[in-house]
Amino acid sequence: MDYCEAIQRFCDDVESRLEKEIRLGDPFDLDEAIGGTYISKFHFYRIFKAITGLSVLDYVKRRRLGLAAGHLLESRDDILTTAVKFGFHSPEVFIRNFKKQFGRTPSSFRKTGTIDEIRGNAGKIHVVALRFAVKNRNGTIHVAEHTETIRDLKLVGYERVTRNGESRTVIDAMDRFLRAMHRIPNARTDAVYRLCYDLNNDGGNESYKELIAVAVDDFDAIPAGMACKHIRDTRIVTYRHEGKLFTEHTENIVRTYEFLYGYRIPHSGVILTADFTMERYPATFAGPYEDGAVVDISFSIQPQNEQ
Repeated sequence: MDYCEAIQRFCDDVESRLEKEIRLGDPFDLDEAIGGTYISKFHFYRIFKAITGLSVLDYVKRRRLGLAAGHLLESRDDILTTAVKFGFHSPEVFIRNFKKQFGRTPSSFRKTGTIDEIRGNAGKIHVVALRFAVKNRNGTIHVAEHTETIRDLKLVGYERVTRNGESRTVIDAMDRFLRAMHRIPNARTDAVYRLCYDLNNDGGNESYKELIAVAVDDFDAIPAGMACKHIRDTRIVTYRHEGKLFTEHTENIVRTYEFLYGYRIPHSGVILTADFTMERYPATFAGPYEDGAVVDISFSIQPQNEQ
């Protein structure tokens, strides 16, 4: 799959949907626009952010502001009318966001703004720029990869709901699980897994389920308060992070994901599915702040005959 082309389809669709919303009042359906990329929503948000540097919602807002700025230059509509027309429900919200994007108020922009300024600050993304951004990541990090099929993996552990931007909370969640792991019958202690799945992007507040678990032989006796997940006949691609996961000021594991989504996966030829992402911490895991930390990061992908 060409991920840059998929993002371009999304950006093109955003333009047509915004135009229709502004002209006819039809509500903008973000999920439908993402569906047209044929990338799972679970991964699209991450790939889009890694390649463009913008979140999906920020990009849509930026284009609303760009179109509103053009409207200010071409019409005599007042600020309130313009704000409502372009999807901002109050002039205060519109003015605050406009100043953040263009560095001055809508009234000031109407007097001195230009089309070139709109293109530079809030223009539509084009695939040439995307390819350039991806190309510039080439050679920054060398990442080996391998693919395999998980035939039968039974996991038992603690499940929780978490969100992007809460990566450090996994440290306490992992500690909690390790203290309770002895309660799991038939546990294989060669590795601890962190499984992420079931993305929910309700209202733009993205969350997903996370299971911190160990592999077991069967589900005959799941301890109270724990959950299970059964992975069968699922194709995965795996990369390895080596070194500290976190320092006092940086989240190195997050940077690894950004690199994978922003460069490696777009060049890999694999097609990600919405099933899960998975981290595997070996029994020798040195800890999140240790230089010797090793984590295998896997993504569920389509079988080769479907790609």
